[in-house]
Amino acid sequence: MNPDFENYTIDELYDAYENIDSSRHPERAQRIRKLIENHEEKHEVSEQSDFEGACFKSVKTHLAIDNAIFTFGILETQGKEMFGYKLFCSGADTAVMECFMPVYGNELLPFVNALKNLPNNEFSNSLQFKISTWEGVSFHFKGLHKKKGIKIKTQLTGFFSGSSSFFSSYIKPIKLDTLVSNLERCL
Repeated sequence: MNPDFENYTIDELYDAYENIDSSRHPERAQRIRKLIENHEEKHEVSEQSDFEGACFKSVKTHLAIDNAIFTFGILETQGKEMFGYKLFCSGADTAVMECFMPVYGNELLPFVNALKNLPNNEFSNSLQFKISTWEGVSFHFKGLHKKKGIKIKTQLTGFFSGSSSFFSSYIKPIKLDTLVSNLERCL
């Protein structure tokens, strides 16, 4: 008798995928993975519907923070103009994430406050920028080097995503300040 995975909740699917012996049941493992991917695609569309179809009227600046690239400018969305951003991050193999305003308003405030508080934590902290229920971008700040700047590692995270590199980058503190001030304009 085969399990009826189509009627499983998303949590049950993840549990089944993590516990299945894929060498003994490769078809089942593949079917579960496909159901999870289908759920994620449907879920992401509903979560990002506020900015679906958004485009830049004008671009003000790009900020590369390791594998994550923030683009800030004037967005046109649903017939309105506003200051906003687009986030792009690359992961392992061909995994990429690119979307307008994945986090905004009150949900963006804790991330901005954590960035502003980095100097008080000796520029060491790990922050999660949640894109959807199952996907995000992790920012791992690893201290301040006097000459090189702030050591940072960003990576695309999620059930089927991973980092594209084992190495970290450095950014100058002024770049962090610029990121904070631009994100504050999006609140």
